[in-house]
Amino acid sequence: MKKVYSIGIGAVVVLALGLYFLLRNDSNKIAWVEVNKVYNEFDGKKELDAKFMKAESARKKIIDSLELDLKLIFNQLQISPENKEKNILFETKRSYFLNKKQELEEDSENMQANYYEQIVNQINQYAKEYGIEKKYSVILGANGEGAVMYAEEEINVTKDMITYINTKYKGL
Repeated sequence: MKKVYSIGIGAVVVLALGLYFLLRNDSNKIAWVEVNKVYNEFDGKKELDAKFMKAESARKKIIDSLELDLKLIFNQLQISPENKEKNILFETKRSYFLNKKQELEEDSENMQANYYEQIVNQINQYAKEYGIEKKYSVILGANGEGAVMYAEEEINVTKDMITYINTKYKGL
């Protein structure tokens, strides 16, 4: 009976050690990155942000110009409210202004969504290439929302990945 018990304990110990070394196998490299930092420091994002801000500035100029024109007509109507031509002109310009403003806001939202999708797709592609090149089995993304609760700093490859994806983006 003691012999069977000893063999059983021995088998459990051997199994436990085997699992330990199997799971600890160095061929399964794991790393993690700070997703927000990679996203914000990606040169492709910075480039698209600059394009977006330029487009937003142009949109704002259009809206400001239309609004100024509308205010001028409104001020003229304050002086002579019975002027039917000015009233019709005001209503026409007001309607155009509101439609144009909505159109430009929708364009802005669509552009922002399109740029976000482009950035995420590009980062994901570069992350995959990075993982293959560096021979990682898994790269986890920590985003501060509980996906990775804890990881040792030594397996944080955020800075290295940022350098890699920006080099790839520049075509180097």
